[in-house]
Amino acid sequence: MHDIETSLVLVYNADSGSFNTLKDILTRIITPNRYSCRLCGLTYGAFGMKSKWRKFLDDLGFSVKFLHRDEFIKSYKIENLEFPAVYTSRDNQVALLISRTEINNTKSLDDLMNLISTKVNEIKN
Repeated sequence: MHDIETSLVLVYNADSGSFNTLKDILTRIITPNRYSCRLCGLTYGAFGMKSKWRKFLDDLGFSVKFLHRDEFIKSYKIENLEFPAVYTSRDNQVALLISRTEINNTKSLDDLMNLISTKVNEIKN
């Protein structure tokens, strides 16, 4: 059981908007090694969110919110951060849970899910 008021905020290293989304999809497909968001690269395929990732998030036991970096900065009024990242959110206050370096060091979706599970278990206990 977790504190229902605490949620996870996953922030992509990409900006919102249709043009940016299309550009990101094309980059992910054509030159994936040049794509700047490891979180997106691991969790999305050519046609949307990977089902294994969606199931993992559904089973995590926390509400999860996804934001692009521009949306995060606008919502929380925090700048000069590095993305992608995962934050905890409670009462509109955020705290870094997983850094860009930690995400970028993951080698696979399974590595990312293990990292998130480990960090979430630390805050649950």
